[in-house]
Amino acid sequence: MKPTHSWFAVVCGALLVAMSSPTATLRAADHPLTDGSPDQVGMSPEKLAQVDKALAQWVQDKRLPGGIVLAARGGKIVLAKAHGYADVEAQRPMTVDTPMMVASMTKPITATAVMMLAERGKLSIDDPVGKYLPAFKDQKIKTGGAGNMTVRQLLCHTSGMANQDKQANQPVDPSGGKTVLTDFVDALAKQPLLTKPGTKFLYSSNGYCVLGRIVEVVSGKTCEAFLVDEILRPLGMSHSTFRIDGDLRARLAV
Repeated sequence: MKPTHSWFAVVCGALLVAMSSPTATLRAADHPLTDGSPDQVGMSPEKLAQVDKALAQWVQDKRLPGGIVLAARGGKIVLAKAHGYADVEAQRPMTVDTPMMVASMTKPITATAVMMLAERGKLSIDDPVGKYLPAFKDQKIKTGGAGNMTVRQLLCHTSGMANQDKQANQPVDPSGGKTVLTDFVDALAKQPLLTKPGTKFLYSSNGYCVLGRIVEVVSGKTCEAFLVDEILRPLGMSHSTFRIDGDLRARLAV
């Protein structure tokens, strides 16, 4: 059976990572978090109660189907509450260990990977993207002319790239030594930029997919492997994964 992880195409722009169990995910080996009371860490029980009440109200008002709030200080978890539903239709309650899609909050993780490689001297964020991905040299601009965006502009959403691409929702069959990002990012290089690089802020998941591909080219690892090996596992994020299968899929918040 061919792999058809359609969500995997946007591995670094809106990555589907499941994070579950505050008692495991948030407890890295060198920074264990244990249960405690607000008074122990100098926090206000009344203020924390307001946070919990606000989330409950949002669920009641149907602004959110469900949610989890967690607060910790000084190594102590002082608030961990769940409200609403992980699956409204099935009436499956949200719990504090319900795994969720991290989505665009993976952008800071991808940015961290890029900055780690910059810190190691493997790339410069002021380099043109075309230095690492030649297909992006002299990319056409929709309003006319051509431009060369930089790694920094991708990081800052000022590259001129569009936000998302329908291709991200299509099945991906990596083969011939390609990663799941290869063809997708190559296709993005053929699309005109919406604005001249560096002139306007345009939130772009596409741009972060390009950054993910740069991570692959520079590091020699797939984006998934680099993020897992260099960031997720060292931080003790053992419940964060690219692979949504079996029991995890069944428990995932819809």
